[in-house]
Parts: sequence; structure tokens; C-alpha cells
Amino acid sequence: MPKKIFSGHESFNCRPLWLKKGYDFTKSGNSFSDASSVVQLGVGKNMVSSIYFWMHSFGLIDISGSLTALADFLFGEKGKDPYLENPASLWLLQYNLIKTQRASLYSIFFNNFRRERIEFTKDQIKHFVKRQCGQENISINEKTLKKDIDVFLKTYLKPQRAKKNFEDEYSGLFIDLKLINRLEITERDNQTFSINIGKHEDIPPEIILFLLLEQFEDKKSISFSNIMYNDSSPGICFALNEEGLTNHILSLTKKYKITLTEDAGIKELQMNEKIDKWKVLKNCYEK
Repeated sequence: MPKKIFSGHESFNCRPLWLKKGYDFTKSGNSFSDASSVVQLGVGKNMVSSIYFWMHSFGLIDISGSLTALADFLFGEKGKDPYLENPASLWLLQYNLIKTQRASLYSIFFNNFRRERIEFTKDQIKHFVKRQCGQENISINEKTLKKDIDVFLKTYLKPQRAKKNFEDEYSGLFIDLKLINRLEITERDNQTFSINIGKHEDIPPEIILFLLLEQFEDKKSISFSNIMYNDSSPGICFALNEEGLTNHILSLTKKYKITLTEDAGIKELQMNEKIDKWKVLKNCYEK
């Protein structure tokens, strides 16, 4: 089980241009630990640490510090979306952030917390995480966890009111995914939020297929229930309801040799040919 990490971002949520900046920096053979990294990246020392944290958390660099295939696909010389202008890239990064479990709160929230409640407060997230860590005999600093929850919500939500630094406040990478809503505006620490479970029709079906090919590699038959409810599955990562997931899969059956069957009320996805996940991603971006 991966180590639980609730710090490393230095209280900065990931800015949209940081991942391209971090990619180019790493591709040029630089190290985030170099004294010159502040000058080369053009940000403060804490932000250098934060960029490294997010590159690692999104699975764009591996444990050895090398760039991954996904990093090259998105941000390389012939990268499909170096400036994250295509919504497909955000859904892809949302999945990768949860899958890697290197920023633990995101995996815990979508894989575990959301199974208990849809509406929540910051305190409820905090107590859930502390309880889960306690069950695993993991000590956690409450101040650190509170900062991590603040960064988490900034990643998904527009600010409650305009601040002086407009660019900083509206820099949440996943605001446009609309996965979390602010339900009630009260005192800062007593606000109520909700997970927006729905059809999410803006998810490109190829992103769903890419996830399936990663998670169920070489499987010819996949239970709809597993696609919907397994940890880090499309249904979980993207807060899809069953109708939304069904619609995305039916869309895939029109483009690929895939069928959705139902026998005695049990749905299964049949993969009728071997499909290359990277070709699927290329198809998504070449449309």
C-alpha cells in the first residue's frame, strides 16, 4: 500500500502551466533539487517544490525522476496538448492523480470518502481521513491535513468571492470538470459542498476506454459493476452515474469492436478485439 502523503505542495494547488514548465525543465536534464532550479523555472523555492510534487502526483515523472509515457504524450515535442486546452487532458489527469495515490487525499476522497457521503464539509473530510489513517496506525498532523484539504478544494472550485490576485484564485486545474459544488456559503470552515455525480457528457468516450485498457488489460469480458465501482474506475474517478457510464460505453460500441451485453440483469462489456490504449488516446486528440 502506498505511503500516505498530505504535504509536498507547499500549499499551492497546481497551476495549469506548471506541468508543461516542469516537463520542459526535466526534459532538459535539470533536477528540481539543483540550486539553479529557482532561476530556470522562474518561480520561488516553494513553488519549485510544488511543481515537483504535482509532476510526481500526476504520474508525469516516475519514482526515479524520469518522464513517463503520458508526460511525453501530452507535453513532448509532438505533444497532443502541452497547454491543457483540451478537456480530455483534464479528465486524463484527474484519473492519473487518483490512480498514482501520491497525493493521498485525492485517492481517499474519490475511492473511499464518497462511498460514505455525497454532501460534506471540510471537517467531515478531515475526520474521515484521520479515522482511516488511525486504522492503519499512521500518524497525521492536523494542520498539515487542513492545508491539504484547502488545496484540494481550490483545485476543483471557483473562489467564493473575488480576491486581489485574480489569476491565483482562478487557477484551480479542475474547476471546469465541475466535479465538486459549493452548496452553502457560510463561514469559511462551515461551508457545505457536494460531489456532482451525473452523466458528465463532456468526457470523451476514448478517455473511458483508455482507463479500461489500463485497468483491465487483456480482459475480454469486464463487469459493468467493476467499471462503475472499482477503486480508480471510470465511475469512481469521474463521479459518473450508471446512466452516464452506460451512455459513454454505448458511444464506444459504435466506434470500436466492443459490445455491451446484459444477461439476467448483469451487464458486461465484451472486448471483441485487442485495442492499443495509446492509439485510442491519439484518436481522441485527432478528432
